Amino acid sequence: MSARRATIARLPQRVHQGVLNVVVIRPMTMNDISWWAQHIQPAITLTDRPDHDWNWLRIAGPYLSGTIKLGRQRFSAITLGVQHDQVFVTCGMLLIITYASHLPEQRQRSVYVWYFADAPRDRLEQLIPAISAIAASREFDAMR
Repeated sequence: MSARRATIARLPQRVHQGVLNVVVIRPMTMNDISWWAQHIQPAITLTDRPDHDWNWLRIAGPYLSGTIKLGRQRFSAITLGVQHDQVFVTCGMLLIITYASHLPEQRQRSVYVWYFADAPRDRLEQLIPAISAIAASREFDAMR
């Protein structure tokens, strides 16, 4: 029996008050980490979420170049966000391992999520009200 492969066919996009908000996936930068630490992490710290005490500089900082490898495995730091009015708003931070051995079948390659944090919906709505159309959509919730 072969493993089922799940892929993302498309990213959710919404028009809110005539503005198209596009979900963007890009390599993480130091600016993303700083923005997250200033605007998102304080809201997470007030919760009992498992990521309430995460420090993304410590977690992902060494992997920002995308060149760190362990054998064939590569470590990648990724930012998920919304492009809105020429401003990028970070909605999630992700650290993945690519080219890793697929545990059930060692000859196949897999991607594993090492760390993932998403911004609290209410905090995103405070930062940019227009992205609430995306945050509230069923498509966005299905990706979580």
